[in-house]
Amino acid sequence: MYFPYLRGRQYELLALRELAQGGLLGSHVVPVVEPLKTTSTFNGTLRVFNEKNQPLALIVNPAVGDLSSSNAGTALLP
Repeated sequence: MYFPYLRGRQYELLALRELAQGGLLGSHVVPVVEPLKTTSTFNGTLRVFNEKNQPLALIVNPAVGDLSSSNAGTALLP
């Protein structure tokens, strides 16, 4: 298994979305994303990974970013 760790910046998310759309991520690749804030790019990437049934791990860091509040679960909903 390969778990690339990404901070969830715009261009990282765009690259992940393109790879998922093209079917270029194998079942042994599970990107680990620590998003700083919820953006349209972030929501679009989540949507594509969901549609393609591609695994994606999310890290919610309580000390950094928009997801640090108690509303972190609702902030992830597209």
